[in-house]
Amino acid sequence: PVLRSQSRALALGTAIPLTGSLLFVSFPGLAPFDPTAPGLCISCGIFLFAIHRRSLFVLRSVSLPDVFGRDSDALLLVTEDLRLLYSNKAAAKLLPDVSLAPGASMVEVFHNRFPTLSIVGATDGATRDTVQREKQEHLFIDDRGSNHWFEIEVTPLSRRRRMSAGFCVRLRDRTALREATRSVAAHVALLEAVDLATGQGLVVFDRDGTIRYVNEAVAEIWGLPRESLEAPSRSSLLAAISKRVDSDLEVQRDMAEFEREIDVSPDHEVTRDVLAADGRIIEIAVFPINS
Repeated sequence: PVLRSQSRALALGTAIPLTGSLLFVSFPGLAPFDPTAPGLCISCGIFLFAIHRRSLFVLRSVSLPDVFGRDSDALLLVTEDLRLLYSNKAAAKLLPDVSLAPGASMVEVFHNRFPTLSIVGATDGATRDTVQREKQEHLFIDDRGSNHWFEIEVTPLSRRRRMSAGFCVRLRDRTALREATRSVAAHVALLEAVDLATGQGLVVFDRDGTIRYVNEAVAEIWGLPRESLEAPSRSSLLAAISKRVDSDLEVQRDMAEFEREIDVSPDHEVTRDVLAADGRIIEIAVFPINS
């Protein structure tokens, strides 16, 4: 809103004397005097009002600590020869034993702390691209010798006329995400191993009823089309199974009671022997997984 009102004041202050001058020149007998001078007086009044009430022509300074200081990622602004210009608080916390004074060389720091990263190659790539983001995660060794994994993003900094001023190096910690991904992969591998070892139908769902894993044996046991196992919910899967349970009213009532018991006792094992429509007796066991 402030910028909009400033623009309107500039446009109005310029248009008034210009319009008066054009009218006087185009229609000489329209006014007994040249309205340009009164128009300029009105423009000056508009500009003074805008300067006093709308902060016209005030340049607001931008402080690097204010812009980068609250960023959760470590940020390093370096020159083309990799000498430090600025570092934020996250960078100081990440490199507590490294001197981050302006002018300090970052070549040895990157070489020692990121053994799998070529910072020179990353900056060379950034001069050709707008942003050079390393697609792979790089090993980072902290001051205690512990290993972490970081994604490196290098952005070129430019002065006027696209003259290079250096680079902004962003260090984004991916250690927690990497560990979570590996943990999920390990759980999936464990489920697949259990699946191959038992050959039984296996379904894993969370407390919200969203199915996280289901094997093909479930479709074979209940005669379900395999397409129905693609991202189903627990309720939809149980509804499909209920259609393949014996149509006897008592059996259907017991199946409904079984579904309610799963909701009421999510932290306890619930087991039922269900009579299928083809005469088979199938055991369904639901039990919590504690992690």
